Amino acid sequence: MPAPCHASPELAAKIRAAGRLFSLGRQGMTDDALEQTDLKNTITLRAVLLGLPSVVFMCWLANYQLHVTGSSVMTLANFPICALIIFIIWVIINSVWRLLAPRTALRPAELLTIMVMAWAAGMMPARGWAGYMTAILSTVQHYASPENRWGELLGKLLPP
Repeated sequence: MPAPCHASPELAAKIRAAGRLFSLGRQGMTDDALEQTDLKNTITLRAVLLGLPSVVFMCWLANYQLHVTGSSVMTLANFPICALIIFIIWVIINSVWRLLAPRTALRPAELLTIMVMAWAAGMMPARGWAGYMTAILSTVQHYASPENRWGELLGKLLPP
């Protein structure tokens, strides 16, 4: 096992200063204060509670775009455009929130939580992951025949 690398105190101070310069969520808190409060990289209830209505809105928007307006499919990709729209909306809201009440603004980990929730839910609408998965699961039963024996070979591996 290699020995740990120890940087000079000057280099360590420069690295800490650069980290504070590029951090969005620290708002004057030092690294020690963040580690003591353990708020640096956590999923909070606030982020989940803000993410849930965002996900519901995103799924409604994707289905509305597809079925009512007949326009583009917003969830037919590995990275759904709906998730990006939700994330950009939250970044704008958080920017205004940070100007008005900086101590209560969302931290980067909370924004990331909302983004991941939106990304995962973006795969669920009818043209996303769920649509493909239901088609794949029903393929065995639909194309089963005595010649290929899919019913007896694969049918018992799938739920009824």
